[in-house]
Amino acid sequence: VEEQSAVRTLARPTLESGGYTVLPASDPIDALQLAETARVDLVLSDIRMPGQMTGLGLARWLQTARPGLPIVLMTGYSDELQQATSSGFEVLRKPCPPEKLIRTIVAQSRSR
Repeated sequence: VEEQSAVRTLARPTLESGGYTVLPASDPIDALQLAETARVDLVLSDIRMPGQMTGLGLARWLQTARPGLPIVLMTGYSDELQQATSSGFEVLRKPCPPEKLIRTIVAQSRSR
């Protein structure tokens, strides 16, 4: 879940090279619709997004609606990183090296 299409475009090949199918969403509302209509095994979301729901809000909603669904959040902002980490979510700092992104997703998928 990322509002910037350039970032989604850059992340997709990295995720696909790790063997993942990517269902891109431009905002939390799109992500919620995907979660209701498609098989979603893990959510990777930016935290800061325009609109009423942030990535952290999305993560909290999904945590309630889909317990056990692995969620990885990303941010370039220290305050958001601390808030999401203290809420129990795995958080990666942007920019994130592709290898670390894949390692984190694999680890979260296995902990499910």
